[in-house]
Amino acid sequence: MNELEIIATAVAAAQAGALTGITKAGEQAITDAYVGLQARLRRNYGTVDVAPVAQHPDSRIAREALARELAAAGAESDGDLLAAAELVIQEARAHAPGVGGLIGVDLENVEAEAIRIKGLRSTGSGARLKGVKVTGRIDIEDVEVGGADPSH
Repeated sequence: MNELEIIATAVAAAQAGALTGITKAGEQAITDAYVGLQARLRRNYGTVDVAPVAQHPDSRIAREALARELAAAGAESDGDLLAAAELVIQEARAHAPGVGGLIGVDLENVEAEAIRIKGLRSTGSGARLKGVKVTGRIDIEDVEVGGADPSH
């Protein structure tokens, strides 16, 4: 998952998280993180329209279109925007585990002898590995992304 896909997935995760019947505290944590992301998007990328992803968070096509719009606006080098998006995803994972099918696998700062990911189904992106150190093999197989929500 590249930086722009992370941002598009964060928008979708915030919306999907709002629909999962989570606790008030969880809803507030996701909302607070999403408000920060929205503010940064409006301030620096006001012409980028997140509405299609907000209305259809499970739509791969809408997320890809948002990523393209963000690229056209020059957002790929905005570390603060990426950090805001990652916070939304972190809060959604912590408080709305039902959005996992949207996010896929996200490993960061992991040291291991080997990593094996098999049988991954995600309506969003597949696997993202960042800051991963593996002394042996990384095997990723049988990955299906961008399809229908695997929880249905």
